[in-house]
Amino acid sequence: MKKILSFLCLCLLCISCVDEIQRPIASGTPEENNSENLLIANLPVHIDSTNYLIHPVGQIEVRERGYFGSSSGSSGSTSVGDEIYGNFTNLRFQELNSEEFTGLTDQDVRILSVEFLREIFDNTGKQLLLYKIVDIDTNADGKLNSNDHTALYISGINGSDLRKISPADQVLQEYNVLQAMNRLYFRSTEDRNANDRFDPGGKPYYFYVDLASEALKVTEYFPLENRKK
Repeated sequence: MKKILSFLCLCLLCISCVDEIQRPIASGTPEENNSENLLIANLPVHIDSTNYLIHPVGQIEVRERGYFGSSSGSSGSTSVGDEIYGNFTNLRFQELNSEEFTGLTDQDVRILSVEFLREIFDNTGKQLLLYKIVDIDTNADGKLNSNDHTALYISGINGSDLRKISPADQVLQEYNVLQAMNRLYFRSTEDRNANDRFDPGGKPYYFYVDLASEALKVTEYFPLENRKK
């Protein structure tokens, strides 16, 4: 009888051990798993031929246990030639040999890329930056990210005179800088399904911006129609 009881106790102990092994182990108590987003600036980027440093600013997630992870505005950035890619909440500009900083915007946005328009600088001497920015929660999920509409913005080399040049109610499809004309061309379409994608049958729209002019006026043109000015 004692042997039977000992055997049963051993079986129960083994089952308990297996259960402990298979049961998911929490990484910490609820208090330890609390987190907050911390703004952080990346090291500055200097674009050749300009007098400004660009400091990308984003967010990282900081948890009480010391874990650092990306947030909806991750500060990670990649600089390739005249372009900076990432997911920033802002950019800070600093003139060379100065300790002062100016911000690009005070709005809640996600900056996906910034590009120095080298061809326009070579032709006209103007120093312009072109941005791809998410500024509206178009899919109404409570977050600003790459699933929302991307808009085109333009500014001076120090972030001054930032302006939106693509229509807010349309989906940006493609754009191109045409050096021969000193123009930025872009195409957009109606977003009939609010899905930030090309919808079959959606009307296309065509625009250009004269980058050599001070006004930087957005002009709609009609390559699919025979129109006379």
